[in-house]
Amino acid sequence: MMKGGKDFQKMQKKNKFPPGFAVAAVGLSGILFMTGCAGEYDVLDKVADSTTVGESITDKINDMVSDQSQNVTYICKRMKTLSGEVESEEDSERPEYNPETYADTSKADISKFKAKKVSVSDDEVDDYIKSLMREARIYGDETDAIDDECIAHVTYVKTDTDTKEEIQNLSNMEWSFDSSFFPEEVSKKLIGCKVGDNVKVKCSGCEYDITVNDINSVSITNMTVFTLTSGQYMKASNYRTFIKNYLYNQKVLAANEDSIDKLCKSVSVTGYPEDVLSYDIQQKFMYYYQLTGASSPDDEAFKTYIKENLGCKTTKEFTTKIQKEVEQSLDDEIKILALAKKYNLWLDDDKLAAEVMQNTTEYSSAEDYYAACSKSYARYFISKLNLAKEIQKNEERIEGAG
Repeated sequence: MMKGGKDFQKMQKKNKFPPGFAVAAVGLSGILFMTGCAGEYDVLDKVADSTTVGESITDKINDMVSDQSQNVTYICKRMKTLSGEVESEEDSERPEYNPETYADTSKADISKFKAKKVSVSDDEVDDYIKSLMREARIYGDETDAIDDECIAHVTYVKTDTDTKEEIQNLSNMEWSFDSSFFPEEVSKKLIGCKVGDNVKVKCSGCEYDITVNDINSVSITNMTVFTLTSGQYMKASNYRTFIKNYLYNQKVLAANEDSIDKLCKSVSVTGYPEDVLSYDIQQKFMYYYQLTGASSPDDEAFKTYIKENLGCKTTKEFTTKIQKEVEQSLDDEIKILALAKKYNLWLDDDKLAAEVMQNTTEYSSAEDYYAACSKSYARYFISKLNLAKEIQKNEERIEGAG
């Protein structure tokens, strides 16, 4: 809920590109390719069918115009997005869809799954908060001696033991035991040191000459919590409650991951929303394309990258590969979201935003979370978490029965 922490689920960041990036970087032929608007790259054209190749884009658009299909508007928006001509934020947003339209959940039964009891101790809560404080470089009062939780400032010189050549010389460097700046063997020698103490340690062919300048405790107080959370929490007790719930959710999700996987296997995906699939393919393509630094899909830099890193000999093979990857990811998403709908765990936008803020220590608002990780990911993640919590409730009811 504040900067400096870590979410307990690694999230794929939404790729950001400056206006005009696509045209400037890849040209018109590249744009046509990335949007699936070139007959040579039909795999991006007919994205709804993973086993067949679509018709040419000219015929397809003509058919769409004749039928006054809504997909014409979508294709135009995607072209504007890639050419930097986005008229509004909505033009570049991932389309929304109803997961129940694309999944059969009739065979799913969440009541069959049980979960082991999970709990979070007060020590776990304090250890986690202190880790966030050390990461954010927030500490309390000065303390007498170094321990494995404090933050100290040291001056040190690192030299080669054989040549006596100076390798590094830093003054007033910030150090903590878990910072990994020094080898662990060196850091252990600092435990118990006081301000002004000098320690010399030989390790791995080097000598470390370290002087302790100051030592600060990592103590959880109202003031340190206020600073850590940028004013969102004024009392340490309230913040401890938030972190305890946060860690509990983390454990519940981890404990029920296998059960959720099994539950998903009972769900059948009947199709994919074409506009969403097309959007995701384009986003994935742009992600890899940006990494290569190529100016067009025909560049050797692009071809070399996809061959060496993805094992794709041709661009068409590459687009086929990313389509399959996107379909697999979307398949998982549809199942989770459809199950959330089935068990009344689907949240409206306001409740989704509130749940997001109860399950992140890194972002100060739901909007910041969406900007970094996407709203669609947030909905998927919270839906999966709520399924895990529902399974946990089943276990609690079973143990309390009778």
